[in-house]
Amino acid sequence: MNKLIDWFDEICPETIVLGYGSLMNQSSRETYNNINSFCLPVKVHGWKREWVTRSVAEQQTYVGAIQAQNSVINAQAVPSVIDQMLLKREVDYRFVEIQPDSVQFTKEVCPEIRQKINNSNIYICESLLIEAPTKKFPVYQSYLDTCLAGCIEVGGEMEATAFMRSTSGWPSFGVIDDRAAPRYPRVGHISKDSYEIIDSVLSEYE
Repeated sequence: MNKLIDWFDEICPETIVLGYGSLMNQSSRETYNNINSFCLPVKVHGWKREWVTRSVAEQQTYVGAIQAQNSVINAQAVPSVIDQMLLKREVDYRFVEIQPDSVQFTKEVCPEIRQKINNSNIYICESLLIEAPTKKFPVYQSYLDTCLAGCIEVGGEMEATAFMRSTSGWPSFGVIDDRAAPRYPRVGHISKDSYEIIDSVLSEYE
């Protein structure tokens, strides 16, 4: 319980960013944004995740969040200030504030922590340039691996499967395998065990 209280009292008392892509990966957010927060798995109601965020500068397509009344996605509650480093990482998105009651924590939290959450500013990154993946702006395996490894960190294979099931807009020409030479610039460290789980989960969708 003390760890949960520290989540707000010692790290960031006011702002929560809902990470639903690579920001879920601990080593990626620590390495590239110095976010060392303890994060909690959540379900976000009223949003859907799709392969729709085009990065012209990085020449690839990322997952994005789009408002959709009856949709639910898995994500992580990341305590973090929205500083210049995070704005640079999320340059292809805009931060949209959402209501606390749209966030369901998948791990039980006590009333004290729930109250702190309710008093916080909660943001999700909404896509700016919405375009389907193309061969010029593909989906790279290194990005998908980073996202799925982040899911595994907090919820194992079940959380990685939830990511796959709640993500639409997969490119018809497939995901480009770049594991040997990652093209995603904020790739996270991925263990051998995580790769095995990722490949097992992905085999169900081939």
